Amino acid sequence: MKIKIEDSVAILTQIVENKMASEANSLIESALDAMVEFKSNYEIISCSAEPDDDADELLAEYGIYSWNEEEEERFEFDIVRQILLENDEEFYQLRIKLSYDKTIFLETDEDGFWSMDYTDIQEWEQEIKNTQAYQIAKQSDSIKYEISLDMT
Repeated sequence: MKIKIEDSVAILTQIVENKMASEANSLIESALDAMVEFKSNYEIISCSAEPDDDADELLAEYGIYSWNEEEEERFEFDIVRQILLENDEEFYQLRIKLSYDKTIFLETDEDGFWSMDYTDIQEWEQEIKNTQAYQIAKQSDSIKYEISLDMT
């Protein structure tokens, strides 16, 4: 289905909420499943996706961060769909950000996984599911999660 980039947050939010309500999965499982489903089923109108131009890719990244001095450090697990629209120089990033208490992730290094580095989305998804960070997040309660659309 083709959609406008402006509608992506609402659609992805609905997919995440449906997965959380209907499955006995953790938030990280629901979020990753939702992003893979969203990427598989929704094409962004005016995406400049040529077969090898990396204009529509998935990224999973995690680590312990604090983005300003007033904010306490947290472990963040981000699942991102990065999209380049025709005639734009900046990428859009549709992001599911999950925040956790950092103390249970102190033994976990920062890492990131681009879907373009794998044969297909299923291989990318399996690589993420095999990480220590994903396994810990699966067993932990998220402090909060948010879905946003920003430009790089």
